This record gives sequence, structure tokens and C-alpha cells, in this order.
Amino acid sequence: MKDHLLEIVEKEKRESSKLNIMREYLQAFILKILQENKFFNAAAFAGGTALRFAYDLPRFSEDLDFASTRENGEDLEYYVKLLQRELSLTGYDLSVSSNFSKTVNYSFIKFEGLKYEAGISPHRREKLMIKLELDVNPPAGAIVERVIKNKYFLLSFMIYDLSSLLSGKIHALIFRRYTKGRDWYDLLWYLTSEKKPVPNFILLNNATRQSESAYAQVSEDNWKEILKERIAECNFGKVREEISKFLERPEEAGFLTEENFYKLLDEY
Repeated sequence: MKDHLLEIVEKEKRESSKLNIMREYLQAFILKILQENKFFNAAAFAGGTALRFAYDLPRFSEDLDFASTRENGEDLEYYVKLLQRELSLTGYDLSVSSNFSKTVNYSFIKFEGLKYEAGISPHRREKLMIKLELDVNPPAGAIVERVIKNKYFLLSFMIYDLSSLLSGKIHALIFRRYTKGRDWYDLLWYLTSEKKPVPNFILLNNATRQSESAYAQVSEDNWKEILKERIAECNFGKVREEISKFLERPEEAGFLTEENFYKLLDEY
């Protein structure tokens, strides 16, 4: 299995894409192990990586984000132990650090030596990390659907629908304490998508109440204006610099401008 990954990375001609492809292959393998062990019976794929796997977002991602879909949902600690065993059996040298005591459980799976073996890094012990997060108390109101995709492996998983994913992105843009270029690129993708999803306002408002109980209701009438306020506060130079290395077409970072977002929101 590891040899297959190294072959795929070796065939990639663009040096800037090798690490992204390596990480994504490992993400797909992790999803395969999770689906085969019934993780998605009580959890759903969410966040930007879900958008890439299910809807072909042309942006590579670093983390795997999940949300419980029922009370007493999946136990991330159990699945991380299972992943550690299965990945080790297929030839990967790895370590794990985790915290399962918070509302959002998380675990870092650290692959050692892969970058060196692939010729990406001159340092033999340099690690490649993939973070898994599971929100065990997600805001209510998400709509969940099953998706089947062929991405290195035939994958089947439960996922938030497009409107619910958009609501998660809007919530991140409103409440994240620091600027992430990926949030703005993903918003650009939504605003230029032929599907034109409408935010899931039930989910969005439940999420805002979790973050700040006194926050004003977000509705069809004001969500664009709220985002415009965030646009005015954003340093898009830093956004473009941060996101370009994660894009299939790095030149698309040039579309991330204040003027473009205002125009697209007005037309949406």
C-alpha cells in the first residue's frame, strides 16, 4: 500500500503538488478504513475536505472533520486505535497524539519518513501530519446524505449536504478568530458554483448560538451583509499568499479580492 502511494507521488511532475497528493491519498485510505468499520453509522463527514472529496473542490486540504449524527455517537478514540493498527500493518511508520476530553475530539496521525522516502524532504525523520476531528455535540439541523466516490479507493460515506456545508463555512468566516485563506477560497467556490446552494439557516443559527448566545439571527435577508462586514476586515494579500500552495491551479488565488466578493455576493 505504501509502495503504491510512493509510485503515485513519483509520477507527479509538479514538485508543489507532491505533498498535497501524498496527504490526500492518506486521507482517502483513512476514510476507507473508517467506512469499512462502520464509522459513518453515527458520524458524518463535514468541512472543506468533505467538500473536496464529495464535490471536487479544486483545493487540497489538511484535516478530516466529522460530526456525530446521533447521541452517544462514534468513539473517536476507538477508531484512532484501529487506524493506528491498520496503517501500521500496511507499512507506515507512525505515531499518534490525541485529546478526547473536549467537545471536539481530535487526533494527530503523524507519518514518519514518508516525505523523505518520496524525495519531498531531505530530513529522514520529518513527519507528515493528518488531523482528525470529531464534534461530539454539533449544532442541530444539519441535513445528511450518503455519497459514493472513487478517489484512489471506492469510498462511501455520510456527509453534510451542500447547504449545511455552506452554513459551516459561513459560521467559520463569522467566528473564526484568525483568517484562513481556505475559508475565503471555499466561499468563492460556493458563490461561483452552478448549484447555488442556499445556506441551511437552522443549522447556521444553532451554530452561532453555540459560539455566542447573544449573536443576532442570521437570515436570508442579512447573511450577505454579515459576510460583507468580514470582507471589509480581511487582508486579502495574506489570504492569497496562504492559500496558493493548496490549490490545484495556484493562479486562482488571484481571484480572492475584496471587489470580487462584493460583486459575487450582490449577484448571488
